[in-house]
Amino acid sequence: EWPTAVVGQFDAEFLDLPPEVATMEMESHQRYFPVRKSAQSADLMPYFITISNGDPAKAAIIAEGNARVIRARLSDGKFFFDADRAVPLEDFVTKLETVTFEERLGSMAAKVQRIEAIAARIADQHGVEAATRQHIQRAAHLCKADLVSQMVGEFPELQGVMGQTYASHSGEPEAVATAIFEHYLPQVAHDLLPQTLVGQAVGLADRLDTLVSIFSLGEKPSGSSDPFALRRAANAVVNIIWAAGVPLNLLALLQEVVADAVANPGVPITDAEPLLGQLRDFFLQRVQ
Repeated sequence: EWPTAVVGQFDAEFLDLPPEVATMEMESHQRYFPVRKSAQSADLMPYFITISNGDPAKAAIIAEGNARVIRARLSDGKFFFDADRAVPLEDFVTKLETVTFEERLGSMAAKVQRIEAIAARIADQHGVEAATRQHIQRAAHLCKADLVSQMVGEFPELQGVMGQTYASHSGEPEAVATAIFEHYLPQVAHDLLPQTLVGQAVGLADRLDTLVSIFSLGEKPSGSSDPFALRRAANAVVNIIWAAGVPLNLLALLQEVVADAVANPGVPITDAEPLLGQLRDFFLQRVQ
């Protein structure tokens, strides 16, 4: 009835957290507005704005109460962040065995292995130099590692963001760290496409694996039902190749990926031709 903006403050030490973490704590948990140094900057200031329905004369008391709450939230975030960084990002990869990608397709660790194989196919088609190939393979290997981190466990929306941060902290090359974030692009909250060749290759490999694997289960989209977001995945493949001018023969790549899937006991495909025809038609619809 009487909304009043109240400015609160938190300890400056929490600015050492990645801005995305502090922002998520404020917005997701508390519905606070974070305060940035400028409209163009991602750097935060140690303040927040909340909306009170109380007496404006009591704003200072209201601000202090809210500050105590956000300090506790940010302390939790700092604990997760410090605990995750205590080990190299590589150490999280083996834990992906405990995360299910899809019940009939096995774990995220199995998916990562398929992503690595597809990324190698893309590198072959692209004819990349040796150093770039190494970055592509390394980024493919680490691209899902942050899914088992404590921070992403708390905030799934930060997948990729934390992978990039932890990769940099672990001493991975900048191209690898950037690609871990970029391979999720574009997303619902991010229309930006991956800008680096490494990020494009890993992003394409991830989506092609999802499309081939889920189509192999007979779970192609129908009507408005698309529980695995396969239309969005195929649109992303087309958009990345188109916008970046990636020199790929998509049909030839699909043939190779389907052939690899047929040889993979973890993917239930017995006949490649019908599956390849379905995928070809599906991509033609996306192009149209």
